[in-house]
Amino acid sequence: MERIADTSTICGCNRLFAEETLHPLVSVIDAGGRTEKFVCDNCYSAVLSPLTDAGCASGHTTCDFSHATMTFRRPGKTVSIPCATDAVVVVFHPDIIRCTPLGQAIGEYTFFDYADNEALFMSLREAQTAKRCFEGIKNELRHGIDKYSKRLICNHIELLLNYSKRFYTRQFITRHDSNIELIARIDTAIRRYFEAGRAAGGIMPAAQHIARELGVSTAYLDDTLHHETGKHTADYVSLWRIKTAKVMLMNKNLSAAGISASLGFCSEACFRTIFKKITGCEPDEYRKCE
Repeated sequence: MERIADTSTICGCNRLFAEETLHPLVSVIDAGGRTEKFVCDNCYSAVLSPLTDAGCASGHTTCDFSHATMTFRRPGKTVSIPCATDAVVVVFHPDIIRCTPLGQAIGEYTFFDYADNEALFMSLREAQTAKRCFEGIKNELRHGIDKYSKRLICNHIELLLNYSKRFYTRQFITRHDSNIELIARIDTAIRRYFEAGRAAGGIMPAAQHIARELGVSTAYLDDTLHHETGKHTADYVSLWRIKTAKVMLMNKNLSAAGISASLGFCSEACFRTIFKKITGCEPDEYRKCE
């Protein structure tokens, strides 16, 4: 019977690639040209690999760089390593960052929740920077474990993640036109939600529901929206709610109470308060002005 590799630990991940374990909580693995998919239940991971055929890379667009790609995974997610000679993987257990600045800020690196086709596509210089970060982690692992190891390893991992955040922000900039198309699809999904009267129950369209409808990850949708509009999904939906209320106020036959109920506000008073906070005037004043 074929033995299935146990990749639930750093040691198990190392064994899969015949890599020496230098630290029980962190490893930098040379994939050696192998194509693998495995689940590391307890570790974060980042995979850096060159792009030999950008046109076949999932999620690659004409406005993306095409030298290399990087993907990120939270614990319990499938790690995919493409067939690439220079592919390298860093895996680290949450215990290594526990009670550190990185551990406190790990939730800010939302790209760990992106889908495979939402990868980071990198230029030559960006890839070289990432490689130096990987090498910095590996050099510290080679040094051996002492009282400085945890802090220095975490510093190198944090540097890699901060550069990745910078490069993703650059990618959002170069993808501006396609981002606008995505936001137009988001607007359509929200508008249909309100037009169908689904808000009357008081439940607003959540990021995960919109993302599922549009075929993107929740994290990527929210980050794209925030980059282009300055608003996260919940706030953006709230603005759409008031925008819908403005349109409904043009209908003289609809009362403020009726509009409030159809848009799921808990009371007319709540509707009036929120409407004035966002628009600067009461619903009745807005109706007269228009």
